Amino acid sequence: MAHHSTAIEGNTLTQEEVISILIYNYIPEEMNKREYYEVKNFKKAFEYIDESLQNNKNISIEFIKKLHSIIMDNILDNAGEFKKTENIIVGANFVPTKPYLVQIELKEMLDNLEFRLINSKCIEEKIEAIISEHIKFEKIHPFSDGNGRIGRLLMMYSCLREEIVPFVITKEEKNKYINLLAQEDISQFKKWILELVKFELLNNLAKIHTTELGIVRIKRNLSLDIDDVVEWCKNKISSKNTSITRKGKNWYITVEGCIITVNAHSFTIITAHKEKNNKEI
Repeated sequence: MAHHSTAIEGNTLTQEEVISILIYNYIPEEMNKREYYEVKNFKKAFEYIDESLQNNKNISIEFIKKLHSIIMDNILDNAGEFKKTENIIVGANFVPTKPYLVQIELKEMLDNLEFRLINSKCIEEKIEAIISEHIKFEKIHPFSDGNGRIGRLLMMYSCLREEIVPFVITKEEKNKYINLLAQEDISQFKKWILELVKFELLNNLAKIHTTELGIVRIKRNLSLDIDDVVEWCKNKISSKNTSITRKGKNWYITVEGCIITVNAHSFTIITAHKEKNNKEI
C-alpha cells in the first residue's frame, strides 16, 4: 500500500526501493528527501494503526490528526494540524471546506460513519458507508497536504475494524479512482471496491487450508469423491462466477450451487454445503 498510495500522489520511487526502505531499512541509492520520508513514514503509520486496532479505537479527530502527524513527519512543518488557509486544488470540481468549518464537518462525518457501520447488515452496506465517508473526507480536505494518503489509510483502518479484507488502490488505477471520487458515483465505486476485496482474497489462495474434520464435513455435505478437497475448493473460489460476502469472521463464497465458508483470519475452510434448492453441484 505504501508504494501505491504515495505513487498516486506523485512519488517516483519504485516498489523495490519502497520494500528496501520499509523492510530492510536500507536506502539503495541517493533519492529525494521528501519521497524518502513519504515512504518511511508509512511504517510508523502502520504501527500506530496496529496499536489502535488492538485497543479497538474509533476513528476520531484526534486519531486523524495523529495519523497525519506521522505520515507528514519531516515533510510538513504543520504536520498533524488542520489547514489555516483554504486549499487550492487545480482541476477540482468542488470547493474544499473552509478552515473554520473543518472540525465541525469532520465530527459530523465521523458520527455518520460510526452510525452506518453499527447499523450495516452486510459487507456491501459497510463498504458503501466507508466509501461515502471517504468521498466526504476528501471534499473536506482538512489538511494543507497529505489528504489523499490519510483518506486511504482511514478506509483501510475502517475495513480492518469491520473485519473486511483491506484493499489496495494501485497507481495503475489512479485515474479510475480519481474519476469515481470526482463523480461521487457510490454504486460504481462500491462495485469496484468489492472486486478489489475479492482480488485480495484470491491473492491469499495459497494460504487456504482445512482440517481433517473439515475434509470429512465437506465430502459428506457435497457428496464428493475426490482426494484433494482443498484444491477443489480453491478452484471453485477462483472461478469467475463466484460471489463473495463477509459476515463476522467468515467469508462465504457462493459458486455453482454451493457455499464455501472460509475463516477470514486463518484462511481455514470451515465447511462447504449445497445452496438451498440445489441438489447437484
